Amino acid sequence: MRPKNGTYDGGRRPYGIRARSRGLSGHAGAIVLLGLALSVAYAGCGGAVAPKRTRPRRQTIAFTSPSLVVGNGALRAAPTIPVRYTCDGSDTTPSFKWGPVPSNTVELALFMLKVNSSTPSTSGSVQVSVEWGVAGLPSNIHGFPAGKLPPGAITSRKRYSVCPAKGSAGTYVFQLSALAQRLGVAQGFDPAGLFSAVEGATVGAGNFTSTYKRA
Repeated sequence: MRPKNGTYDGGRRPYGIRARSRGLSGHAGAIVLLGLALSVAYAGCGGAVAPKRTRPRRQTIAFTSPSLVVGNGALRAAPTIPVRYTCDGSDTTPSFKWGPVPSNTVELALFMLKVNSSTPSTSGSVQVSVEWGVAGLPSNIHGFPAGKLPPGAITSRKRYSVCPAKGSAGTYVFQLSALAQRLGVAQGFDPAGLFSAVEGATVGAGNFTSTYKRA
């Protein structure tokens, strides 16, 4: 399966974006996260091992992007993504930085999700798609610079691109997941499938929202 969208439906979870609203600002952010878990079937791209569906206690990881901070070094609530990091610029990945991860972390994974609707429908659902993913990040690093993934990083088949339709705004969520087991994915893995698969192995997570409006 190659699902494009997840749906947060207040707990019913047909694909089930499961949301907790701590640490996020803005209507869409409050609906979508903390602790995203996209429950879709994973076909096993590249021989990945799907973790058991358990719910370990998770540590909150301080996670930010120096590329999106304001003058005093703070990350604004839902900051605007600079043009350089969008399709109107060079689509360069922003820099990322994070704090301590759980001691049993063996691998880190990073995901970018797009909130496709900022206003819930009458059913209370918000459409979210997994746009991009990076797996195989070493547990002993605490970030990487803009446009330069660390050695050993494994990227999904969808490349990083912030590119809402012209004249419209997009809301994006970046999530870092600390994993207690290795996933063994190959280059070009399915980001939506892996996002679902890592749920059972995630022992820590951090995320933030950002926005971009095209002219």
